[in-house]
Amino acid sequence: MGKYFSMNELEVGTQLKIKKTRIVGTLKVVHHYPTTFTIEFGDGSFQNYKTNEVEVVKTEDA
Repeated sequence: MGKYFSMNELEVGTQLKIKKTRIVGTLKVVHHYPTTFTIEFGDGSFQNYKTNEVEVVKTEDA
């Protein structure tokens, strides 16, 4: 059985895609209880999202 992946283990700097808008941003802060993420976008804006609203962008070296 494989190792369980927890969204709480994401590192700052991880690229995340917003499921609803398909916009990609960079993870800046992980907040716990409930887990939410502060994401920075290319225009310099920040927004908070819940774990079910984002997906990790796969990189070639991952």
